[in-house]
Amino acid sequence: MLQERVEPQWLQAFEAVVARCGAGAGDTVCVLHETQSRPVLVELARLAAARRGCTVFALQLPTPAQADGIPVRSTGASDALRGQQAAIAALSRCTLVLDCTVEGLMHAAELPQVLAGGARVLYVSNEHPEALERLLPDDAL
Repeated sequence: MLQERVEPQWLQAFEAVVARCGAGAGDTVCVLHETQSRPVLVELARLAAARRGCTVFALQLPTPAQADGIPVRSTGASDALRGQQAAIAALSRCTLVLDCTVEGLMHAAELPQVLAGGARVLYVSNEHPEALERLLPDDAL
């Protein structure tokens, strides 16, 4: 099993993606994560935004219990923000949210409220960071 510690090549990949989002000095970036998010992803996201000169903070929410008997997997509809109005308000005031939640906010009911405040959201898949290293966008393609 690969160890999940920050590696320079992973940080470089994360920083490249944050740069593609246009984030830099003067921007406020939140690294949103859950108690069950991969810690290395949270740390890479935080460091990448900081290296871009952003003001960064992390917001950790508890991973919710399964509401149904069927596990929620690969839906892009995290329940972590359900009922978290203060968190939604904070996220909506950010320039960019680096979404390290387990399922992501892509299809979450709360996403429109976050976007309504002007925030942009980048979902960071809950995969090992070497996946981004291998699949980094390439302008030459």
